[in-house]
Amino acid sequence: MQARGVSILSAINRNGFFSTIYQVFILTLIKLGIRKSIKVKNVGQVFLRKNTSDISVYRQIFFDGEYDIHLKEEPKVIVD
Repeated sequence: MQARGVSILSAINRNGFFSTIYQVFILTLIKLGIRKSIKVKNVGQVFLRKNTSDISVYRQIFFDGEYDIHLKEEPKVIVD
């Protein structure tokens, strides 16, 4: 997992400055218990619980892009 500063810079590069600042603002509201969800482009509404690892996992997925996998071909089988 990347440090928060590097993570935010990565998100700015991936999503743009204003989108990232908006996400950080909404995540802060979730941490404070004022909001419960954040809308993510191409995904929909994502509900996050405060005082859990949800916000850290959100950052890993949507800021750091840890699950952005670019394959040359469409997979025929996915084992989960």
